[in-house]
Amino acid sequence: MAAERTFFGLLTQADDRGRFRDQAAVIASLLWSLRPDHGPLGVEGDLAQLRDELF
Repeated sequence: MAAERTFFGLLTQADDRGRFRDQAAVIASLLWSLRPDHGPLGVEGDLAQLRDELF
């Protein structure tokens, strides 16, 4: 569930060409600022899960 939320959150942070910062700490602070229990390590896990599902 967290990976899905991270995915949709990344869509809101991407620029017009679909690019965004790929640093877990930056993503965590932008998307999960109100959920301190889901920090950079959680975001790294989310990104790994999304990558593994795509490839």
